[in-house]
Amino acid sequence: MARSLDRVILKAALFVAIIGLSSETHLDRIQRSGTSTLTFPDDFKSCKADSSSNSSCLVDLIQDALIKLGTKGISSPINFNINPMILDFWHFHVQVDAVDTHEYFWDLKHPTLWNATVLSASFNKSSLTLNFTTFHDHVSQYNGGYKIWGQLFYDQDSKPEVIYGNGTANKHFYNLTLEHTITFIPADIKNTQYFFVGSYDLIIKDFTDATFNFQNLYNGDQTLAGKAATLVNENAVKIVYQQVDHFTDLLVTIFKGYTQTLISSVPSSQILAHLGA
Repeated sequence: MARSLDRVILKAALFVAIIGLSSETHLDRIQRSGTSTLTFPDDFKSCKADSSSNSSCLVDLIQDALIKLGTKGISSPINFNINPMILDFWHFHVQVDAVDTHEYFWDLKHPTLWNATVLSASFNKSSLTLNFTTFHDHVSQYNGGYKIWGQLFYDQDSKPEVIYGNGTANKHFYNLTLEHTITFIPADIKNTQYFFVGSYDLIIKDFTDATFNFQNLYNGDQTLAGKAATLVNENAVKIVYQQVDHFTDLLVTIFKGYTQTLISSVPSSQILAHLGA
């Protein structure tokens, strides 16, 4: 399920640039923070030297970072927080037995994506690769706007019925297990070495359920909207499995962008020291 994202990211970036969704850049919003006084990485847990192979230490380190970045954020060396984690735009084409739709979402916010339990972790110094696994009991997704159109098949013997709508929507995913693999690339900037994210691979190992809620389907016709919502949610698990590669790409786009912004804010020597490498 791990995917190369270069083409996907380019399409989304071009779409955002062309239609001018916001004068505020995605980086601006990643770096926006509240009243935190925390400094990265000084105020975060670290592993002792030569202990990067210590899984329990790395688990605690990543868990501590998620909690602090999700609840407080940092104010130095940059303003940065991960609550919510934001993506400007995404498109899904859903095709399962009962549902065939195109869905466009703007200003996607993920307020609970950081709230995960770290199950395992390891770091390979020679390849500069960090592996860790997270469990998320509930991932919520809200957006500033959506458009949907397509067809619904209520039974095999009847003609498909049109579905359309625009407004706001929210989606919820339950009991996700994610395997993360991040490979860092060193680069010298003004005689100081920094890390950049060379690749971010993600595998969705498991999930149990999902629910979708689209506001203003059929321009507010509650009868048609209720009927459509029932069918869509009856097929929610199928939809996620059918869209798992696109959902994986969405999550990687978010994780990669936020990771890149954070790790490139300090010299790589500080990152390695905190990892105990």
